[in-house]
Amino acid sequence: MDAVVISHLHADHVGGIRTMRARTFSFSAEPLEPRGIPAYVPAPMRHQRADVAVTAGPTVIAPGMAVLPPLPRMLFWAGPVSEQVLVVSVRGFGLVLISGCGHPPIERILGITERVLDVPIRAVVGGLHLPVHAAGTALMPQAVLGNPHPPWQPINEHDAGHVLDEIQARGPRLVALSGHDSTPWTFSVFADRFGDRYRTLRAGEEITISAAAAG
Repeated sequence: MDAVVISHLHADHVGGIRTMRARTFSFSAEPLEPRGIPAYVPAPMRHQRADVAVTAGPTVIAPGMAVLPPLPRMLFWAGPVSEQVLVVSVRGFGLVLISGCGHPPIERILGITERVLDVPIRAVVGGLHLPVHAAGTALMPQAVLGNPHPPWQPINEHDAGHVLDEIQARGPRLVALSGHDSTPWTFSVFADRFGDRYRTLRAGEEITISAAAAG
């Protein structure tokens, strides 16, 4: 482990409700992170072992890797949240955008990436918060608590279509959606739109992206 990037201060991204309330993060009951490891966070946080740095602007964290400024979003139940994305520049391929949850509007996520980095976005990986048709699935909490709209206006097919259009306009070579906040319906429409350029992420699965994938 060389560094830690926290996308946003929500319980399911920092290790639970207790860690969220304490404004810290945890990977397990026992410390896993080396002492002094840099941790890039989107809001004031603290940690007993990590060297915490609050992201105030675009920040290079390693060669070819950067975190972008946290983008704010007001959620109906959870209130304000600021989320940052990680971008990786792969030589001969382009930019890989890695999203934790995707609470900010997709046009802001993609737009800030394009303004800060003069490299085409060629892959979008991670969560985009599209729990469309969540009834009957385990994603009802995400559909309600993480919704920017009132509960009677759930995230819907139109919202998903807007995200699909914004990503497709960038000509991606890979779109990989996580199951964190995606329903079977979401997986299906992404697979239909992007065909062999689409993958559904599974926990523990590795994705290799290289110049060879550019073709």
